[in-house]
Amino acid sequence: MMTKVKFILKHSLIIGIIFFILRTLYLGYGDIQQFTLSFSPLPLILSFLLSVVSFVAPTMVWQILLKSQGYKNLDFFKAYSIWFYSFMGRYIPAKVTTIVLRAQLAKEHNISANITSRIAIIEVMFFISAAIFIAMPVQVKNYTGLLLPVIILLLTIVSSIFLLKNATFIDIIGKVIPPLKHLKPISISPGVILKVFFLYIIYWILIGGTLVAFLYSFIHVNIADIYRIVSAYALAHIGGLIAIFAPSGIGVRELALAEMLQPVYGRETAYIISVGARIWSTICEVLIFFMLYVLSRLHRSKEKS
Repeated sequence: MMTKVKFILKHSLIIGIIFFILRTLYLGYGDIQQFTLSFSPLPLILSFLLSVVSFVAPTMVWQILLKSQGYKNLDFFKAYSIWFYSFMGRYIPAKVTTIVLRAQLAKEHNISANITSRIAIIEVMFFISAAIFIAMPVQVKNYTGLLLPVIILLLTIVSSIFLLKNATFIDIIGKVIPPLKHLKPISISPGVILKVFFLYIIYWILIGGTLVAFLYSFIHVNIADIYRIVSAYALAHIGGLIAIFAPSGIGVRELALAEMLQPVYGRETAYIISVGARIWSTICEVLIFFMLYVLSRLHRSKEKS
């Protein structure tokens, strides 16, 4: 009974958010029609290339963290493929799917599922903290906002070193997320933590760049607004991640992005940008998925020959 109630509530929230977004677009259709649109394919191609390159950063993070735990034999292409395939698992309901899927794929390369799961938790911590680090100065409209990224960086380093070594903290994670109940404490050096944090900063800049380039294909983008767009996109992704009821944060990410872009583009245009950004990012991910599939088949055929 409780399972059915949770299912209904979860999907009701998603449907409600999507309805709100579509309703806003419908009511603002007249304003949207007045917006000047053009199309240039080159920025769109650049957006796709940035999307491909952006996934290099989290792949490198995974390799660095694997090496810190004694796994040094996974080449970059295989690491990229495994990371990306598991990343696509976020479209399946249940946020833990990406971790479980990567653990299963990594087993084929003799990487412990326990190690993969622990590393994935570290990645999530830095995924969130790096997005906040980038976005906070533009979101907080006073000088305190300039200090907050530094504070967040220091707190991330200290808390990560302490919490990931702490058996009680790991036990709590196992109780909250049952598939991770067999986790063990992990130890990583401050140097590795700084590298990971820096790579996730690059990741968010590149991801934000995909949206900026996408927008350049259709509308004019002021240089002064680029930082706001990048920071809004980063925070919108975090909103989608935190929304455990929404597969891939659908609806939540669009709502968050539209609200943060309103000061730049106005309400109706911001909403249509957020929906367009979701459609475009999904197209990019599907194209990358098939590219990796073809390249993997070619790679395997070369190995056999």
